Amino acid sequence: MEHRREPMPPTARTTCNGWLVIATICALMLPCALAPASPAAVEITTESISSAAADELRVSPTLISIDQATPGSAHDARIRIYNRRAIPTRFTIDVIGLAGSPDPLQRVAFLERGDPADRSSARSWVTPAVRTITLQPRQVATVPIRVVVPQQARPGGHYASVLVRAAARPAGDALPGGQVGVETEMAVPLLAVVPGRVATSVAIHEVAAPGRVTSHARWSADVVLENTGDIHARPRGTVTITSLFGRVVARTSIGGRILLPDGRDRSRVTWKHAPWLGRYSITVAAHAQGAQGDTTSRTVWVLPPWWTWLVLAGLVVVWTTLNRRSRGASPRDGDDTVIGIDDDPVDTEEV
Repeated sequence: MEHRREPMPPTARTTCNGWLVIATICALMLPCALAPASPAAVEITTESISSAAADELRVSPTLISIDQATPGSAHDARIRIYNRRAIPTRFTIDVIGLAGSPDPLQRVAFLERGDPADRSSARSWVTPAVRTITLQPRQVATVPIRVVVPQQARPGGHYASVLVRAAARPAGDALPGGQVGVETEMAVPLLAVVPGRVATSVAIHEVAAPGRVTSHARWSADVVLENTGDIHARPRGTVTITSLFGRVVARTSIGGRILLPDGRDRSRVTWKHAPWLGRYSITVAAHAQGAQGDTTSRTVWVLPPWWTWLVLAGLVVVWTTLNRRSRGASPRDGDDTVIGIDDDPVDTEEV
C-alpha cells in the first residue's frame, strides 16, 4: 500500500517557521539573561574650580548606607573622584573591611585580609567597576559600585570601606625637582544592615573627671560612649553639673557621630570659670534611637587655689601675733587703774 504524504498547507508552514524563529531568538538571548550584568561604565567629566579649591583631591559621597540589605539582593552606588591637581594623577580603588575600634580616639579600625573580624565585614560584597583610573587636571570620575549581599548573610551590621589611593607622583613621570611625594588615601565607609533580630544598645564606658579641683579658671571631664549593640548607631548624651543643693549650674550635649558595634567615642567637656568652693555632681546620660539609655554620675570637690591657703595662713599668723602683743602689754606709769568687785552694789548709811 502506497502512502502519499500530503503537502503542508501554506498557513501551517508559515506558523511553524514563526515558532522556529522565536525559539531561535530565545535560545540566543538565554545566555545573555543568565550572565551577570556587566558593571556600568565610568563617566569622566571636567569641572571648573576656584583657586581656593586648587591642588586638592576629593572623593564623594562621605558615606554609603544600605538600610535593607536583604540576603541575595544587589545594590548599586556611585563614588566621584576629583582630581584638582595641576598634573595627571593615577588613582587606585580598593575595598577593605571596617569595624568599630576600642580606641576612642580612632572610633573605627581598618581590617586587613586574613583578620578574623574581616570574615563578618562587607568587604567581599563590594565590587567597583574599575580598580585603577588616571585623571587629567580638573577631571572628575564617576565610578559605579556594585554591592551583592550573600544569601547566608547574618542579621546585623556589616561594614566595609571603599579606599581611594592617589599616586604620589604624576602618572608615568617623576616629581619635578626631586621632590618627595606622599600617597594620599581617601575612604568612603559603606554601612549595610541585614534585617532580622538585631539589638541597638549604647553604654557609658568611662567618665574621667577629677575628684578634686583647685583651679578656678577651668577644668575638664572626658566621657567615653560605647556601642554595645549589633548595628551602628548615633549615641547622644547630656552632661549636667549640679551643686550641693541640686541647682543646675551647667549642661551640654555630647555625641551624635556614627559609631560601629564595639566602637568607642570620646567627648571632652570643659567647664570654664568654675566656682571657688563647693561640692558638685557630674551626671552623664546617654541614649540612641531604639536603644535603652545609660546613666552615671561623679562627684567633684572644688577648692580654692593653693595660694589662697598661703594668704589665709599669713593672716592667721598676723592676727595671732597682734593678739599676743596686746595681751602682754603692761600698764603705763601714772595710771591708777583699779580693777575690783564691789560686794555691796548698794550704798548704805548707818543711822
